[in-house]
Amino acid sequence: MSSALPVPIAFELPQNWRPAEPEQVGAPEAAYVALRPEPVTVTDFVANITVAGERLNGDRSLVEYVDESLRRLRQTAPDAELVKRTETDAEQTPSVTQIVSLTTDVQGTPRRVLQVQVFLAVPDPQYPEQRAVIELVLSAVPEEIDQVVGDFRALVDSVTPHAGQAG
Repeated sequence: MSSALPVPIAFELPQNWRPAEPEQVGAPEAAYVALRPEPVTVTDFVANITVAGERLNGDRSLVEYVDESLRRLRQTAPDAELVKRTETDAEQTPSVTQIVSLTTDVQGTPRRVLQVQVFLAVPDPQYPEQRAVIELVLSAVPEEIDQVVGDFRALVDSVTPHAGQAG
């Protein structure tokens, strides 16, 4: 069963991407998954975007949360390497964007994958003093990342708090 987001958001899915059931694509922890069904390059890996999140409890900072996320990723992908990290200290929605390189198994073959990960600290509309972290992750093979990262940026830029259902 897919996970619900801790706070409702809305976003626009880029053209040429289609929603997928998180459980069916091996991402049961995600609240939402989108696939690029027609790869830009011939590859055995389907570029995907996942959306997940959880409450930012206690005095844990966004950066501490992101560090924990990288440690969790390394449990399943021990070679996950942080390539670049950028922090934005926006008053309403602080964020961390990072690029991670890792190896994953694709149909029995190890495949290098790049992830562009964006973590947004979003106020809870019911309890404004509390925050949640929304994780948006683009995964693609290196030879395809430049062709799909613009779509991902458009999705991230379209994220807004929403009183209705997420996604």
